[in-house]
Amino acid sequence: MRHILIRSAVSFLWLCMLIPAKAQLTAFKKSRIDTAKVNDLMGTGFFAVTFNRSENSHLFFQTDLNLLVPTRQHVFDMALSSYFNGLEKFASDNRLYVMFRQNYRRHKVYGDSLKANRLHIETSQFFQYDEARGLLHRFQLGTNVVYIPAFTQTNSHVFLNASLGVVYEWDYWRLIDRKFLPDLDSLPDDILQELEQLLGIDNKGNVPRNNFRLNASANFIADLSNKMSVNLYANLQLPFQKPFRGLPQLLVYPDVNKNYLRSTVEALWRYKISHALSVSLRFYLQHDKAQITPNTPDVVYTISPGLSVAF
Repeated sequence: MRHILIRSAVSFLWLCMLIPAKAQLTAFKKSRIDTAKVNDLMGTGFFAVTFNRSENSHLFFQTDLNLLVPTRQHVFDMALSSYFNGLEKFASDNRLYVMFRQNYRRHKVYGDSLKANRLHIETSQFFQYDEARGLLHRFQLGTNVVYIPAFTQTNSHVFLNASLGVVYEWDYWRLIDRKFLPDLDSLPDDILQELEQLLGIDNKGNVPRNNFRLNASANFIADLSNKMSVNLYANLQLPFQKPFRGLPQLLVYPDVNKNYLRSTVEALWRYKISHALSVSLRFYLQHDKAQITPNTPDVVYTISPGLSVAF
């Protein structure tokens, strides 16, 4: 009888799980950073109505905020991005990320300009929430070595950097749809404990994961004219350990014996209307098979036409 109850509970949870449940490019042009005043706050804001492909394809709102402060040797910046299609507590496609970066000994001061060093160290702290993908939170702590080619040090219209480093990440995935959590809580404690062991979940139906990843990225910015610029970013993150190690080999999880590479591409086209206002078009795409929530697409992308303001 006990095994029948457990199998029935597993079947019920499996049915529950079958119900469907950005970006890190540099937002500032090199010419603007190079001519910035030491300790002056720089910022950009972005607002768009976005076409989204996550679990559903529809329009929703995107808002971004980027802040940057250069000191005599270092640069400190913050990026915040939110996507939302509803104001209720758990709208189906709401997403948010916040990132802080510290670039140490990035440049030297020459007169009224800042000249970038070819090598410097960057540290970062990153938080992400993505309701549609069942990602309740992702924390990342990273350290990178950043390389800036010599030809971009003296060219105010072209910027290129490449970085290589390591990030530690801690993920918390939702395996069971929120609407079924009361049913999960109603199960007897002994059956719930066996389910936790069988599925690798906690008592809230979630799966915690942690890993170190090799982190490689490149960012290219070019002024196509006095008013038009393009910004391209690419990132690869290779896990040191298998993302699903220690979890049971069940259909609900991808192959526990594979290392899944996470790749991200982002592009930003900007046309300047006035000193502070620009028309922008952003494209973001991420491919990641190491996702625990069932029915989550491996590829998520957004196309975002909107307005950006510099201050």
